Amino acid sequence: MKEQQDRIWLCSVVRIGIVGYAKLSVAQQAANKARLNAVSNLVAAEALDDERMIVATDDGVVLCFLGDPKDALFAALGLREQLREESPTGSDSVRVRIGIHLGPVKLAKVREGHSTTSDDGLRCAEQVMGNAEPGQILVSRSFFDVNANLTQGYAQLFRPLVPKNDARSDEFSVYEVVTPGQGADSVRVQDPPHVDSPSTEMIAYTTGWERAELTAAAVALAPYVGTKARALVKLAAERTTNVSDLYRLLAESIPTAQGREEFCRKQGIS
Repeated sequence: MKEQQDRIWLCSVVRIGIVGYAKLSVAQQAANKARLNAVSNLVAAEALDDERMIVATDDGVVLCFLGDPKDALFAALGLREQLREESPTGSDSVRVRIGIHLGPVKLAKVREGHSTTSDDGLRCAEQVMGNAEPGQILVSRSFFDVNANLTQGYAQLFRPLVPKNDARSDEFSVYEVVTPGQGADSVRVQDPPHVDSPSTEMIAYTTGWERAELTAAAVALAPYVGTKARALVKLAAERTTNVSDLYRLLAESIPTAQGREEFCRKQGIS
């Protein structure tokens, strides 16, 4: 993201904070931060390389997405996948709260050569996160407005809430992400996420595709494009409702002619 530094961008910002971080021992803080960083990298990998950035914070992590705002939603749902798989009472669980905002963010280069974020986008995402309960995903009004206007299905995924941590509640609105299977508030990162995930469920819900069909397409594509398979399936699924056309669009994303030919042959498309 070298060419994107030292500029202000309109980003979808996902702020993830570890619950009770200040009360943990130094060893627990280090372990929880390491695990959260690992899972954050895994879920962010679904977005294209030049459209995402990950920045560590004192008590968690910030994910910035420069492209499709839905990438931020899918990243949060990737975390939600881990939340459902581990008991919230587990002694090694990481408890988090999540806030998402769409707003201006400055990407600035620091001495070590990495990027950091500043400006209103990050502050608002932190404010949204502060209203979230452990395991809850909240979004700001600006993020809700953009996503709710994409399709009718997306509007049904959010529920308005009254902010609890802001005296100016008439000026600050938050919405809870409501999806099937919402579960516990712990994060497990021992195993990488499978091609199928709640983000696949979200894509299916909003496009009319069956989840199994999208999972099968991502599994077929993964040997040729790696971790970008789900992101590419998402883009293709939003453009067509026909299976043959879906696989033709996916074939176009394969970088080599040999790979495209092999993929088309295996899927029975010309």
